[in-house]
Amino acid sequence: MKKITYLVFLFPLLMLIGCAANLGGLQSLEEPVEDNYLIVGNVIVENISQELSWQHWDSPFEVVLLGQCTDGTINHYTVTTDKQGYFCVPNVPEGQYALKAVILPLFGSLPLKIVNNLTSPDSKYNRMRHPEVPIEYTAEWFPVKPKGHIINFDVTWLGLREGDIQDYSTNTVGKVISKTISDGFTNKLFYERGYVFSREDPIIFIKKKFPNSLWWEL
Repeated sequence: MKKITYLVFLFPLLMLIGCAANLGGLQSLEEPVEDNYLIVGNVIVENISQELSWQHWDSPFEVVLLGQCTDGTINHYTVTTDKQGYFCVPNVPEGQYALKAVILPLFGSLPLKIVNNLTSPDSKYNRMRHPEVPIEYTAEWFPVKPKGHIINFDVTWLGLREGDIQDYSTNTVGKVISKTISDGFTNKLFYERGYVFSREDPIIFIKKKFPNSLWWEL
């Protein structure tokens, strides 16, 4: 169980509704349905703040994805990663997609939420502060497009930093540094006090885990 030195970043568990899907940490991979697509990706969350006692999140957590379909409708999906942060969502419709939020279950039912408003390519991730503020399933910027029948989110690294809390009217607190890396990497140091990480391209990782899936024949 992870520990934290103060509770200002803890929030009630978000109950996602609508078209949300939870795959339980890469336990299975549903076979393709005609004209549908497979999402794969990886997220690393590294603590670079002295105020939090953990350094790197090494347990399953949730990511929230948004997709804008070709007809303009927006769907949202919630998926549980494995311990290394890999995730997949099978059989989503054609469209463009985005990573909306990451939810870390710090004390089980009291998660830390990292959210992006996705209004432009310059949009930043922020830590949500107020427990009564839900994640809004809205976006104007959807950067991830299909290649074939695969939608690859690559690897997203998020580094949590301290931030001055001067304006208590805001719904966010602290700073989050983010970086997206394609094609995987080996023995990379993201932050000077952090861990050295290695991650395969999510497509390669998921393909190794489910080598006989029909997704790889599309």
